Amino acid sequence: MKDSFGTNGYRYWGSLLNAETCRIGAPAYISFPHFFNADPDLLNYVEGLHPNAENHSFYIDINPV
Repeated sequence: MKDSFGTNGYRYWGSLLNAETCRIGAPAYISFPHFFNADPDLLNYVEGLHPNAENHSFYIDINPV
């Protein structure tokens, strides 16, 4: 478990994008909506989230010009 904590003492969640450098060191993270595809433990910290692929996944549709 030791390596799951960052140097700042905050828990490191491998499924979240660390955005601390964008927020001048403030603990800020980016995830899919409702923590879709994230560590299931994250759902224990927030009530009312129901991640599902149909509503919370991400895709890019690239069309040639």
